[in-house]
Formats: sequence, structure tokens, C-alpha cells
Amino acid sequence: MKLETGTIVTHKRNPRWRAVVVKDIFPRRTTWGLVKVCVLAKNTERGKGFVTNLPKSLLKKVTR
Repeated sequence: MKLETGTIVTHKRNPRWRAVVVKDIFPRRTTWGLVKVCVLAKNTERGKGFVTNLPKSLLKKVTR
């Protein structure tokens, strides 16, 4: 899965948790790569400031 900067993602098992992709650390790895994300506040589109690295296999894109 290719994740571009600015894409809003959720956790696969907890859809209430949301984050914004800051950087795709391994862009050529589609499933086993890492993504740097910034956690979102509940009702906003910008990050709260908590930045962490997560594997792509735990994330899915938010479709509106």
C-alpha cells in the first residue's frame, strides 16, 4: 500500500484512532515498511504533535 504524505489513516483494529502520514520511511516496501505518523485529535484534521513509527500492515486509509 502506498501512503502519501498527508494521508489520513486509522488502525485496523481500532477505527477511532486516527493519524496523518508524515513520511513513508520505506516507500518501496508495500506491506512490511514503516510509516512515520502524527496522531490526530478527535475532531481536527491537524496533528496533536505525538509522532511515532508504525508498520504499514497495521494501518488502513480513511475514505470519505
